Amino acid sequence: MNTIGIQQAVKNLPQIIQYTLDNCEETVIVSDRGVVVMVDQHEWENMRETLRLFRDKKSLDALPLSKPRYNLEELLKGISEDNLHKEVDTGIPQGNEIW
Repeated sequence: MNTIGIQQAVKNLPQIIQYTLDNCEETVIVSDRGVVVMVDQHEWENMRETLRLFRDKKSLDALPLSKPRYNLEELLKGISEDNLHKEVDTGIPQGNEIW
């Protein structure tokens, strides 16, 4: 995040806009009256959509509460003759791998 004062923002506005767009990074402009944040329009639209989804109970309920935890033993139980693939030949070594 880039933080600048209002005087610098007024003096260098075109360059600050270009920096914000090029780096997909927020620019915070501080003044005696308050603080504003400059962001790329596409990023702003993404943030607004995210906030809208969080306010929508149906969308919020569809989000997983946590990442699934995998257990090797349980995963191995899912392997059968029907879904077990044969060896795959990847060709000759391309780097420093040892087979």
